[in-house]
This record gives sequence, C-alpha cells and structure tokens, in this order.
Amino acid sequence: MKKYLNLNRLTVILVILLSSIQPSMAQNKKMVAEYYKEASRIFQESCTSENYDQKLCDQAINKLEKIIADDPKRTDAYLVLAKAYWNKSFLDIKSQQDQKMLQEKAATLVRKAVNIDPNNAEAAYELTFYTQDPDEQIMLLRKAIKINPKHSRAHGDLARVLMKKGKVDEAIKEYRIHLQVNPYRGTQDVNNHILFARLLSQSGRLNESIEIYENVLDLTKEESRFERCQYFKSLDLETYSAFKEFTAKIQKLRQYCTKLEHRDRAIQLEHQGKIDEAIKELQLQIKENPYYENSYFILEDIYKSTGQMDKALDSVKKYFEIEKDPVERCKQYRRLNLNVYKQIDKQFVDKLKSDCENEKK
Repeated sequence: MKKYLNLNRLTVILVILLSSIQPSMAQNKKMVAEYYKEASRIFQESCTSENYDQKLCDQAINKLEKIIADDPKRTDAYLVLAKAYWNKSFLDIKSQQDQKMLQEKAATLVRKAVNIDPNNAEAAYELTFYTQDPDEQIMLLRKAIKINPKHSRAHGDLARVLMKKGKVDEAIKEYRIHLQVNPYRGTQDVNNHILFARLLSQSGRLNESIEIYENVLDLTKEESRFERCQYFKSLDLETYSAFKEFTAKIQKLRQYCTKLEHRDRAIQLEHQGKIDEAIKELQLQIKENPYYENSYFILEDIYKSTGQMDKALDSVKKYFEIEKDPVERCKQYRRLNLNVYKQIDKQFVDKLKSDCENEKK
C-alpha cells in the first residue's frame, strides 16, 4: 500500500511539473517567433544592396544563428540567414577567399532547409540561386512546382533554364503557365517577359515571341502610353515584318516616346532660366511630334508660372484637339486642374467635365 501511495505521489508531482513546463514551452515558442520577426526586420533594413549596414547586418546574422540553435527545424530562419551571408559576400568583401566562404555557407544553409523540410517549395526554389548546375536547377524548380503548381517564379525560371538547354518546346509550355499564374507586378515583370520573347526570337520562334509581346501589351494597358512605348522602343521591327498588325501597333505606340530632342533641350533651357528659348523648343517639339503629350503640359506649366494663363489654356486645348481617345482625354482631364481656366473659357472646361462624367458611366 505504501508503495502504491509513493507512485501516486510521484504521478501527481510529474503532472504538476508538466503543467508548469508546458506554458513555458509555449512562451518560448512565442519568444522565438518575436525574435525571428525582429531579426527579419533588421535583415530587410540593413542586409540588402539598397540598405547595407555592416554592424546591423551582423546583428541580424547573430540573431538568426541563435534562433537556429534554439530551433534547428526553423527553415524560414535558415533561408533568411543564407540571404544575409550571400548579400554580405558581395557588399562587405575583404578577399575572394572570404567571399567564397560566405557563399558556401549560404548554400549549405539553404540545402539544410531543403533537407529539413522536403515539402517546402520556397526552400527548393531558393536553392536554385545557390547552384550553377542547370540540371540541378531544373530538378529543384520541378520539385518546387510539384509542391506548389502555381509557383509563378519557378515556372518562369524553369522556362529560362530550359531555353538555355535548348529545350525550346518545354520552355514555351512553362512560360505560358508562368503567364497564367503570375500576378502582374510592374516593370520588372515586363522586362522579364520581353527578355524571354527575345530569346524565342533568337531561336526562330517568332509566333511565340509575338504571343509574349501581345501579352505585355495587354498587361500594361492601364499604364501611360509613354511608359508602354518605352518597353518597345528598341524592338527591331524588321524581324517581325511579316506580322503587319503587330508592327503597326508598335509603330503607332512609338509616337509617344520618340523624337524628343527639342523636349530635352527645352528642359535644359528652362533650368538655365532661358524661358523664351525653352518655349520655342517646346513649340518645335509639338511640331516635330504632336503625339508626345507632355510637351503640351510642360508648356502649360511654363506659361502658368509666368502668369500667361491664356497661353497656358491654349496649350491644354491643343492637346485635347490632338487627342482623340476618350479614355486618354478623361485620364488627363482628371489629372489636370482645369478649374483655374473657368474664368477664361467656362464652356471648354464644362464640356470636358460632362464628356468624362458620361464616359465614366
């Protein structure tokens, strides 16, 4: 009986001990999570090419190393620490040996993350940046896509690696998926699409190249015509001479960002205080290329700054005479403060307002 009582007491003691340990373990996890959040913040603020601070970056590295020591299965910490070492190898170079050591350290950390969590698509994807072996890159990218079929960056990168390997049909298939699942993020995406389209062109796949360019035109339809023009400014249209409809579209678009020599000279002259000469250059610019819309508005600003409101309004009116696209007209109407011209020409301002209110409906 005594022995039974002793065991019973021991059980009670263990229950008490466990109940006191469990909250502390949960509390520890919470502390590690907060510690990781702080380390990631310091990394973002001090370990990138845009914002590098050696002392703070080392602080982030120390924190991340402690997190991994406390929780060796924390793959997110491995990945951020690897990036910190990798960036440091370029931003804080002491010798080639040191650089190589940091890069190897970074690669080892990412490989550990992949081994710890084989189902982590991001870890597999990240490892592709730390290996130069195209076959291993393909294997890792396929693995990331298998885990996450909508991993847009993996589809895009796989397409590019396959192109380098000469597997053009497979590359086209992957890039089409990339376009389907990739959320549009602006200029960087456009540049990537155009680069891939050029690779297709170099491989003689002009139809598929046009397909990518048309996709870019669709993705950027909400951007200004000047910005869209810039994307296609250097495109060699001779290569696509057989595609009349496409080349006509690009030639029309190019009106909005080419032949700007007078504009450039006008801006220089304005900065030098030579206002009359700047005005003459802008007038020549409009004559040379009436489709470059900013000429009208630069001229408007100069006239307004010199108190010549009649001439400022004339410049605005000339733009609206040239511009026939109702969407573009209303875009500019909403951007400009035309109420300042009501005293000069109320009918003109009210007509634009009415047109654009109806267009919005």
